[in-house]
Amino acid sequence: MIRRRLGAYGGLRVRPGSAGGTLGGEGRAQMSVEWETVESGPAAADRTVLLIPGGLMSARSYAELMAQPALSGVRLVAVTLPGHAGAPPPEDFSIEPCARHAADLAAGLGCDAVVGFTITP
Repeated sequence: MIRRRLGAYGGLRVRPGSAGGTLGGEGRAQMSVEWETVESGPAAADRTVLLIPGGLMSARSYAELMAQPALSGVRLVAVTLPGHAGAPPPEDFSIEPCARHAADLAAGLGCDAVVGFTITP
């Protein structure tokens, strides 16, 4: 499990652990996925945006964006993908289950939008 101090990054709230909980559904095996999350903005904001970094980076790669005053009224939730930046990998690390985990997390958080990036040569 990743351990970080809460509030270690300015006004951002860092939460190690299992924000995604146990995932599964019809025709799918139950599995637990751990997500390190970094949050900013009001918990009861009208809009929630899930931020997913690429390039094996952590949720903290969005710290500068999350500190922008123009976004202070939006709930921003950045995550470290399982298996990235030292986080434990999921049981199945292929694209389809990883995409399903991210979609389940976005739905569970009530996200209005999902933003991501990748670093490719």
